Amino acid sequence: MAMDTNNAVSASDTAGFVWFSAPHGSVWVKNDGTTNAVYIRIWQLTETPVTMTTTLAGAIMVKSGEAITLTWDKVYESGGVGYGGMSYICGAGLTTTFRYVAK
Repeated sequence: MAMDTNNAVSASDTAGFVWFSAPHGSVWVKNDGTTNAVYIRIWQLTETPVTMTTTLAGAIMVKSGEAITLTWDKVYESGGVGYGGMSYICGAGLTTTFRYVAK
């Protein structure tokens, strides 16, 4: 099974994006920052990513020290095959570091 990991993604108020190497059914994100939140949006392979903002529909705020896991449920997606990538951003003038595991 393919797995994508990154233990030190630097997020700022400039949007970032990562494509996963293969479709994944689970994505875990941990914000290692001490103060600032990171906003993420996980994209299904059937979606076209758009520029990330903190108010983008589907954006999830991950507070400092917090970890979340998203799990693919085929019941809710017809024709989809899993998570394909992730956008991320911090609030204006802010930065943080986070890590993720997609498998």
